[in-house]
Amino acid sequence: MIDASLEPAVPARPENALSDLTRLAVAAQTRRGEEDLLWRQARPRLLRIALALRVPVADAPDIVQDVLIAAHRALARFDPARGTFEGWLGAILVRRARNFERFRRRRDLFLDALRALGMPIAARAPVDLEPVEARMLVDRLLGGLSASQREVVALYEIGGFSADETAGILRLTPAGVRSIARDARRRLAEAARGPAGAATEGP
Repeated sequence: MIDASLEPAVPARPENALSDLTRLAVAAQTRRGEEDLLWRQARPRLLRIALALRVPVADAPDIVQDVLIAAHRALARFDPARGTFEGWLGAILVRRARNFERFRRRRDLFLDALRALGMPIAARAPVDLEPVEARMLVDRLLGGLSASQREVVALYEIGGFSADETAGILRLTPAGVRSIARDARRRLAEAARGPAGAATEGP
């Protein structure tokens, strides 16, 4: 059963201001044939957000698929009067990403223990979602942010959610979202210039 906390109170929009994905979700509640299109349209944005939350590239598709399965099971309970479908999915994704991070830490400790005992560990092949160099740069920059800053950057800056929607998902205020985003942008700019404050444009 999907936890009710996956349905935070995201600020509602007037009926005539519903997003295309929200309209499609409402249609899919009564016409099952609309669901395939709904999930296809939602998936790319969820992948971008998952990667910005530093879900490993090899695991991001599985996390997103888990979100879509959870959304499919709870689709009948989606209420557009409470907020957009994008915000509803974003709340599920953030929850899954947080749970995955806790699981990953436990898993890594377990694997380290196995390696210490001399047991071979097979590595999963990474999924080539984007160029390796670009992904390494993004991961390095995002790694310098706090968990709350990464979540705001992933949803507000990369995911394209409004300050109100991001605040609803993360249980912050819109002003708090904008403040965290400003701090995160400053830290990202400093990190991009390098440890000595010099531009990293090369010779």
